[in-house]
Amino acid sequence: MGRLKFLRRPFCIIDVITIMASIVVLAMRSSGQVFAASAFRGLRFFQILRMVRMDRRGGSWKLLGSVVYAHRQELFTTLYIGFLGLISASFLVYLAERDDEHFNNYAKALWWGVVRNILT
Repeated sequence: MGRLKFLRRPFCIIDVITIMASIVVLAMRSSGQVFAASAFRGLRFFQILRMVRMDRRGGSWKLLGSVVYAHRQELFTTLYIGFLGLISASFLVYLAERDDEHFNNYAKALWWGVVRNILT
């Protein structure tokens, strides 16, 4: 009875979901079903939630929050400079490659800048 009560705890449910998703992904990958394995890969996001459990009192998270709050001006400045770099690089690509069908307008060049520079 005590084990069933333990299994209903939220962190235990997260652990079970993560372990089952990992097993399913490994089984499907070995059988050649790559698309089905990628669908279950999203459930492995719960592994991040397992990390929350390791810090029971939240001391590390409080420290991280205080550091981010103390250096918020530097973080906003870094974000702003990165955004200006993205806009500038996309505009230069548009000017250099505007005859190409992939960069025939600035919006496509900006999308290239986002996908190429931020997401990779």
